[in-house]
Amino acid sequence: MTDSPHNAKHDLIGYHLRLLDANEAADAAAAVQSSADAQTELADVQRDLAPLSQWTVAAPGDDLIDRILARTAHAPRLIPATKNTQPALARGESAPRSDGPMVSLRELAGLAAAIALFVGVFTPAYSNSRAHAQRVACLDNFRTLGAANAAYASAFGGVLPYAGATPAPWLNHVGPAGVQPVNTRHVFLTLRLGFAREPKLFVCPGRSGDRPMPDEAVSQRDDFSRPEHYSYSALLQEQAVHSERCSPVLPLMADCNPMFDPRCGNCGTGCRAAPVENSTSHGFGAGQNVLRADGAGVWATTARVGPDRDDIYRLADVLEYTGYERPTSNTDTFLVP
Repeated sequence: MTDSPHNAKHDLIGYHLRLLDANEAADAAAAVQSSADAQTELADVQRDLAPLSQWTVAAPGDDLIDRILARTAHAPRLIPATKNTQPALARGESAPRSDGPMVSLRELAGLAAAIALFVGVFTPAYSNSRAHAQRVACLDNFRTLGAANAAYASAFGGVLPYAGATPAPWLNHVGPAGVQPVNTRHVFLTLRLGFAREPKLFVCPGRSGDRPMPDEAVSQRDDFSRPEHYSYSALLQEQAVHSERCSPVLPLMADCNPMFDPRCGNCGTGCRAAPVENSTSHGFGAGQNVLRADGAGVWATTARVGPDRDDIYRLADVLEYTGYERPTSNTDTFLVP
């Protein structure tokens, strides 16, 4: 297994899903046997991925082959029949040798039907398994970033990452290319100062268009260089937040706010409230991963996970956002890009 805790967790996910080659699997098994921490991590992975074993696909009926053959036999011929056309062979009868095609049109049709059946049964199951694995990997990102926040707070007197007051507007428009946020400066501190060790921790595996910031660019900037280098939304901070004075369940980060998601295409001179409640990073509105102030990463099927069940993606009674809007109370949580 790899030395990085983040990569080690991914190795355990691959070990559990049997995606590793023989050598990698042997290394992972040896690590699990020799390390109590690895055994605990593997147990967490098995618990998180337990829903995969509950997905079942209904088995086709026993008469599936007969029904396919019957429909094929009654299908209209694409090639006109001739006097040399032979009747269909009975089961078990050998085909005579011929100078004609090696495979008949009827056999091709049966093969196409079998391929269609295979695709129809296995593709959805594979897609669901892949989406769930991406969601688990994203949640692992949040848990690692929670540990980075705790390390930052320990080094800076209990204050969570804070890069100074966010200028107004916090939503900076840069022309027809879209929106360039500025609230990410706070989050970027954990990466630049080394508390978060890898740029890929800030990229959601479920967002195919996003990619990690180049390692060599981190020390040269005070913020992410492009929107696709950062997949998440973070708490809009008007002032520094002290880790011991805020609610432990205060959401600090979550999957991308749907109102500012380029996938929704609703950001122009202003961003109107999105029609979906939840983030679109993991299925269209299925839910979102959330990082809390206590360092816990959780999956939520509703956006109302702030204090007093506040909506983390919207301000109360605000329908359109230009960047000048601010929370109006201590329980009005607002996560922005």
